[in-house]
Amino acid sequence: VYAFLRERLGARWYWPGKSGEFLPKLSRYKVGRWHKTYKPFFDSREMSICSIWRNRHPETERWFPKVFLNYGGRSDVTKEDIGFVRRVSGHAVTLPLGMERRKKLFEEHPEWFSLLNGKRDIKGIAGCWSSPGFFDYTVSNLVADIRAKRAVLANYFVADVVPRCECGGCTADPDKSARWWNYYAKLIDAIRREVPDVRFAGLAYQEYRPVPGIKVKNLEHVEYCQYNRCYYHGLEDPRCPMNARSM
Repeated sequence: VYAFLRERLGARWYWPGKSGEFLPKLSRYKVGRWHKTYKPFFDSREMSICSIWRNRHPETERWFPKVFLNYGGRSDVTKEDIGFVRRVSGHAVTLPLGMERRKKLFEEHPEWFSLLNGKRDIKGIAGCWSSPGFFDYTVSNLVADIRAKRAVLANYFVADVVPRCECGGCTADPDKSARWWNYYAKLIDAIRREVPDVRFAGLAYQEYRPVPGIKVKNLEHVEYCQYNRCYYHGLEDPRCPMNARSM
């Protein structure tokens, strides 16, 4: 519908809200014959408003489809109303953040927690990636999350800004980035045995931000987290040392 309005009738939506809407005044228009087949380069197109879940801006979200964005809406009602790609994401490969649940789990399964300074530590919520129990626990949580939100695309990451497990099994590969991407691929294989049709994306972030020395598997795309980015110069501009470092 928006393609027809743009290409045949000259409608434009340059920015969110009424002030960004430019609709030619037409008393009549000739439809004629019109056929269009188009396959986008990217299955999902997004402009992120803000990653913080509390932040909502429905006016911007309702502008997205008018400029052919189908992903990134934060308001559940708007997402359903417009038909955005249903996705789940977050630092979900983790043990409980709440101390009450974490204490109970630590008493029952200390081997699921990260080994820090030679002992299993209740603060080691990143988990032990060489522990079969932690693996099954994580798969179960992620499958439940995907089903509850009816997601067609999932993008999960590791617990945020916490030390990783130092046990021999978890540190056997010296490539820290490869450790995560290999583990994520195994999680995805297990999740797809429960929910076969879900698609996956990834986030290059923290110690798994560098390009790993392995082939990244099972993902539609990887989002790249830029800690330092200059928004004045182009990414490829050789005069900008900040962007050169980021690239």
